[in-house]
Amino acid sequence: MSIKLKSSLLAGICTLLMAINTADMGGLKDITKPYLGEYRCESALYGKTDCLQYFSFIKFELKTGEEYLLTFKFKDGKQQQKTGKYEYDKEKKTIKILTPAGNEWHREFPVENGKIIFAFPFGDKCLKLTFLQGG
Repeated sequence: MSIKLKSSLLAGICTLLMAINTADMGGLKDITKPYLGEYRCESALYGKTDCLQYFSFIKFELKTGEEYLLTFKFKDGKQQQKTGKYEYDKEKKTIKILTPAGNEWHREFPVENGKIIFAFPFGDKCLKLTFLQGG
């Protein structure tokens, strides 16, 4: 009796899973792109100055279609969003942030083990932002 119940339950679960529209879930394509998703800024240094003290949060999301969304909220409550395009290099495990047409500023940053580190010269100092996935 117990085996029939377990078999019926298993058959019901399998039927339910097959009935779900996988297009709404992003599909297998997204599963094979573990770099996709939201990252939370854990460290923001300009030289030796901790810039996170000025923000409630900074989030960076890599979306399907090679689009990103940067969302940040200042301590005073003002929130802003910026969007743009990126390219992911599977072999190098980097993302390249693309700028609008006509501007040739493209930079590559490492994406590995759920971490993105943006580091580049800004003015006379280095700006280094470290983001952790799902943070």
